[in-house]
Amino acid sequence: MYGARMKIHVLIDNKTVTDLDFATEPALSLYFEHNGKSFLFDTGYSDTFIQNAEKMKIDLASLDYIVLSHGHYDHSQGLSKLAAPLAKASAQNPNLRKPTLVAHPYAIEPKRFKEALIGCNMSKSDIACAFDLRLSKTPLWLSDDVVFLGEIPRKTNFEAQTPIGEACIEGQWTPDYVSDDSAMVVKLQDGIVIVTGCSHAGICNMISYAKKITGEDRIVEIIGGLHLENPTPEQLKSTVMFMRDIRAKRVHACHCTGLKAQIELAKAGVNIEDAGAGLMIEVA
Repeated sequence: MYGARMKIHVLIDNKTVTDLDFATEPALSLYFEHNGKSFLFDTGYSDTFIQNAEKMKIDLASLDYIVLSHGHYDHSQGLSKLAAPLAKASAQNPNLRKPTLVAHPYAIEPKRFKEALIGCNMSKSDIACAFDLRLSKTPLWLSDDVVFLGEIPRKTNFEAQTPIGEACIEGQWTPDYVSDDSAMVVKLQDGIVIVTGCSHAGICNMISYAKKITGEDRIVEIIGGLHLENPTPEQLKSTVMFMRDIRAKRVHACHCTGLKAQIELAKAGVNIEDAGAGLMIEVA
């Protein structure tokens, strides 16, 4: 039976919630619990998400799942900061199981922009030592009502048109269209929650695929980066029309969305709400 509600904690976003004493960085990390399972979605690029989790009284040592939306450093490099305290906790309690780390296979491969490395700073072997590693290009159900979408089909002609640096795939550097970019979807009684990191695959592509995989058209929440910081006029117009038509109950646009895009979405009637580190969102 699907859960009736869930709580999402914003551990890291580009900004913090006014009057709350939380650190921030231009990155993303979210935490939620659902039906007895705990999920960490992205890790920022430092240990700041760990500090904020401690302030929120969230125990990251007992995580069930860690999910990487994609491999860029501002979503994955905090993983190395989590490995050490988890190893310490495991040494103190030999019965403590490793959390399962879920990602697209390319999310842990090297990435670069010009000469700068912009990918995850842990090797595949190091990740496999610290976590129970599960890599999947296809949708992976983590419970009866929580799914990792895997590789998102690119259907629109206005999204995901430009590579971001290069990725090393099977030993070859190639233009990186961030095919590892993915999302999580949670099924609730009243519809689905879509949790995204940067939406490099295109938020419209992502929403369409989430609806297809879950068989659910009703959307009660979208939270995460929408990759609309500097969209082309065509991308912005088409995305606004799409988002208007899906009639999501609420959208918390984080990280890489951009003020202009949020204004245009709000003008079109999309229920955009503010987000920031320290925010707790209850979804019913």
